[in-house]
Order: sequence, then C-alpha cells, then structure tokens
Amino acid sequence: MSSAPYRALVKQAMRPRQERILFLATLTAYTLLCASILSPRALFSHGVAIGTALWVVLIVLPMLLRRRTALIFHAPRHFKPGYTSRGAHCVSLLRSTYVWREMSLHAAFAVASAVCIAATATHTFGWDAALAPMHFVASHGTYYIQESFLVFLLHAAFIGAVFAFCEAARTPAGCRNLPPFDPAVVMHGGVSLRVRFFGVLAQRISRTFLLPLSTLLPFALYVLCRDAFWERVLQLVGIESILRRFVVPSFRTPFHPMLVFVRVLLPVAAILALFVTTYTLFDVYWSHPLPILSDRARDPNAALLAGLNDTQPFFAAHAFSELARIALYDPKRRKIIFDDVQRQHGRPVAWTGIYLACTHALDNFLKGETKRVPLQPKRDAPSSQPATIWQALAQPPAKAPEQLRNALPLAAPTQTGVSLVQIVHMTLCIAGAVAKRMWSMVPSDAKHALVPQALALFFAAPSPALELNDRLMAQRAFVAWSAIALNHLAQASITEDRYGCVQNDLGGMVQSLVGAHERLLGVQRHIELTALDADNQLVREARVVRNALEQAGDAATFSTAYAPCYNELQSTWQASYATLDTMLSGSARQILHTFAPFGVESVDRR
Repeated sequence: MSSAPYRALVKQAMRPRQERILFLATLTAYTLLCASILSPRALFSHGVAIGTALWVVLIVLPMLLRRRTALIFHAPRHFKPGYTSRGAHCVSLLRSTYVWREMSLHAAFAVASAVCIAATATHTFGWDAALAPMHFVASHGTYYIQESFLVFLLHAAFIGAVFAFCEAARTPAGCRNLPPFDPAVVMHGGVSLRVRFFGVLAQRISRTFLLPLSTLLPFALYVLCRDAFWERVLQLVGIESILRRFVVPSFRTPFHPMLVFVRVLLPVAAILALFVTTYTLFDVYWSHPLPILSDRARDPNAALLAGLNDTQPFFAAHAFSELARIALYDPKRRKIIFDDVQRQHGRPVAWTGIYLACTHALDNFLKGETKRVPLQPKRDAPSSQPATIWQALAQPPAKAPEQLRNALPLAAPTQTGVSLVQIVHMTLCIAGAVAKRMWSMVPSDAKHALVPQALALFFAAPSPALELNDRLMAQRAFVAWSAIALNHLAQASITEDRYGCVQNDLGGMVQSLVGAHERLLGVQRHIELTALDADNQLVREARVVRNALEQAGDAATFSTAYAPCYNELQSTWQASYATLDTMLSGSARQILHTFAPFGVESVDRR
C-alpha cells in the first residue's frame, strides 16, 4: 500500500508550522544579536536588520533544512550499543565520523555567526568596536587585524564543536534526525505548542547554561602559547609581507586576557542560545501531535493505514499518534473503522490493518532482547579481588558492533579520497590507543593521585540512563500509542462494534501487550542488577578509604550507603519509561478485566 497520501497530508499540515518556526527563529536571532551588541541603538539599526537577515540565511535556514531533509528522507538505523559507561560512550562518539562531521559543521556555523555579530558591531560602533575585525594602530599609522576578533572566532568554533558533541551524546543513535516524540502528550490533549516549547527550552537551557565557560580551556591554552604561536606565524607569513596586518595582530597594542574573555563571552553565549532555540523549535513543532489528518482524505481508513505502515519513522509516528487520539477521543472515527468490513481499493479491512500494525510494533519491541538479556539474569560469582574503578579505566572499552560504524543517517558513500575529518578521526583513534596503553602501565597509587575518585566514578561507572535510552527511546512512542489504541478500541467495541470485528483478535492483543511488557521488565531487571553490582563495588571501595582514614587518625565523614547508579536508574525510569510500563500493563489488565466474562484467551484465534 502506497504511503504517499498520508505523507502528503503531513507535509501540508506542517507548512504553517514551518513558517512559524522560521518566524520565531528570526525573532530570536534579532533579539540575540541586539543583546550581544549591548546598545539601545541596535534595536532600530539598519545594520542589525541586515545582520539578522544574514544570520538567518547563512545559519538558521541551513540548520533547519538539514534537519528537515534528514527527517523526511533518511530513516535512522538502530543498533545495539557496545558501551555501558559515560567514558566508553564518549570514546565511541569520538570514533564516529558522523560526530566529527557534525562538530566540524557546527563549528563552521558558529564562526559564520561570529562574523555576522562582528560585522554588525562594526556597523553600529565603527572600527573602534571591541569585536571589530580591524582596528587602527596609531604607532603603525594603519589598520591591523584585532586580536579580540581572532579570539572570538576561536571561541565560536570551539563552542560550536562542543555543542554538536553534547547533542550527539544526549541523543541515542537510534533517534538521530528524529524529533523526540512524547507519548504522554496524546494523553493530555490540552497541552499547547507554546507550553511544550517553553518547557523543553527551559530543560535544554539548564543543561547548556554553563557550556560557554568551557571556552576557558582553549583560551587558557592560547594565552600560554600566544607568543610562540604568533612568532611561528610571523616566520611563515614574513615580517615585511603585505599580508601581515591582515593575519597577525599588532603587538604594540596591549593584550588583557580577562578583558578579552569577558568581551567575547556574551556573543558566544548568544550563538549557543541561537543553536539551542532553533533546534528546540524544530523538535517541538515537528513532533507535536497534528490534527486528525486522515479525515481530509477521500478514503480516511486507507490514508490512516498507509501512515501506519510507512517506512519513514517520522510519518509513521504521526499516524500512530493520530490513531491513539482517535481511540481516545473520536467516537465518529471509531465508528468508521468498525463499520469498514469490506476490502476496498486493494487494502485490508480497517480493523485488521490497525490490529496488524499495532501488534507488529509491540512484537518488535525489544525483539531479540530475550536472547541477549535473560528475564531473570544471574549474578556472576564475586571474585576474591574485585576490580576497582582504576582497573576499569585501564581496560579498553568494548568494541561497538559493526552497526555502530554504519549507524550514520547522513553518511556519504565511500570515497577513494581521505578527508580532513577522517584524518583527524584516525589520529585521535591512534592517540586514544596509546593513551589507554600508557594508563594501564600507571601504578594504582598514582592513578588515585592523577584522577579524583568522583571523576573516575562519573566516567567509569555503568550508566543506566545511557543503556535505557539506547534500548528503549527509539520505540517508546510507537509502543505506547499502540497499547493505547488497542486498549481503547477494544473498550469502545463493546458498544460501537456492530459486526464484531474486534472480538476475534482480543487474545492476540493481550498476548502482544503482555509479551512487550515482560521484555520491558526483563531489560529493567537486567540494568537494575548491573547498577546494584556497581554500587556494591563503590561501597567496598568506600570501606577501604574509610579504614585508611581511621588508621591515619582522621574521622570518616561520608556514609557507605551510597547508590548513585541505582538512583540514576530510578530517576530515568520514572521520568521517561514509567508511563510506558503503566500503559502496557494497564492496557492488558483492562482488556482482560472487561472481557473476562466472555472468556478471553491469551492466544490469537486468527
């Protein structure tokens, strides 16, 4: 069955939202550009209007078009991660050419943004602006490139790359280029786009609030190596070269590191805020439930079934969201579904197509996890000398499967040439292997002195949040909406299904719901045991430190009742997956309770 009708409906419904995204992004760019200049004259300046237009055309539009193209034409590939800790996760990201490509691209976007801000500031204040590309040096009697402008470009490139890396670390690989669909939004149909946007924006800003301070690292390196760096550049350019004043700043101008850092901090924060706001607008507006679209088609049931079976997750997600809302709130559309008992236009009966699509989503949820994760996992026998965090850091991270290297939605075909990104990627892989080897040769006592215990715990301890998100996030919305649709359609069939379409499939529905719920709980128990084992290891190490302090005569002021891994698991589960657990178990119970007098069996009669 062709999915073109439903895709056309979704694209048509998204056009007003795309215009609204562009308008709000332009307004955000104008506000941030005025704030970065810090002048009342900027509000009504023609230069700010031109700078905003350039900012939107050169940065905002390419960012939105890239996300839209990847959303519609590139389906994310799912793979099983080969890491369990944050350190291994960071290593896997640094080994990915997709991440390096994103970091390079966002660094270029940030540099272009910095040039727009500097040009706007120069137009507003003249060449005396703090961020002007050139400034007049009286002792030379000519214009030289301004060092603060070069530092601004360095900060912008660094913050763009760091932002791209953080986005890749935050987003599971199976959800790249797919907006975060929230299954709970369907249950609360009154939530508006504006409320959702500000809620998500507040969360993301809180996560990136201190990110501009990370530019202290490259700035400190620049200050330490400043003289040697420019001396080498002068040797390459030539002291008497005509290009010197366009490449090398004048050293007769005093350089105040703290003043320069404070000057560039606010514009860098404005660039970061533009990135965060633009991506938040895109994610919220493209994932928020659309109106019932299938009613606009000539054959509503055919359009809905085409969307449910779409190969692109984005269009299929909107179809499943629409089906869940029909099952919850639209008795007129439910009647159309139940009354469709004849095959038309080469498609199956409406209820049969819905039943097969929903049970397919439920049956494929965590498919294969029963082989990899037993429902009742066994604990390994504890060794006489358990491995410490330092030994875990010395161990090379588990190699990710082949899918990790291929899970790049926008990956280009293999080329014979070697790009700069690939060269940097290979260099870092070699450097990482050498660093791991050298770290394994460091004595244990020296490791405690080199790396604090808290930092080692953060990077080496298992991260239940990473494992949960990588296994469950991509399929969470589809499974939740399938459970809602099957449950409420079954409940409504008692009074609305005149032909008894649903009753023959009740057993299969319960079987799929129970199976998906059991696999979900199996994964939870497996990760819970991993978290408990990690916390027990931390308690044993804390006891060693406590005993050492007591022998030295110092009082131990910390408690061994410390379970960071288990607490992380609980908080992530309650925030993201407790609703899914409730939907699966509650749907199965309600169907069994409602149809128990009619003798519902947990097997499919079809």
